[in-house]
Amino acid sequence: MRLLCITLPLLLPPLLQDLDCHFDALTDVVKPLGRIAGITLKDASKISVFKLFAKRLTLSMELMFTRALFNTPDLVEQHNILTKAADLLEAGTVKSTVTSDVPLTVENLRKAHEAQASGTMIGKQVLSW
Repeated sequence: MRLLCITLPLLLPPLLQDLDCHFDALTDVVKPLGRIAGITLKDASKISVFKLFAKRLTLSMELMFTRALFNTPDLVEQHNILTKAADLLEAGTVKSTVTSDVPLTVENLRKAHEAQASGTMIGKQVLSW
């Protein structure tokens, strides 16, 4: 989902990083009985349960390691998901978002930081060692 090109009202649950930073805006645009999903949360105190309650919204948080952390009965499903992702990547069905892969040096770290700070960085930067 491209968050900058969303169509309102939202019919699919948006999946956001730093959900708390976007929570108020999301609860305004998600339809009643809708869903919101997040992958990171910096400050849980910014999440108002009342905003969810009023529209009967469902909030789901995703953590890739939940099955392993809690040794859930479906732990093998994490293996299945990663295997499928690897197959899709190898087949070229999905593409990596890595736009730069350079050796870890002080100079490359400085350049990577500048690119991130510019606000124009697209994709992922990798500093390998």
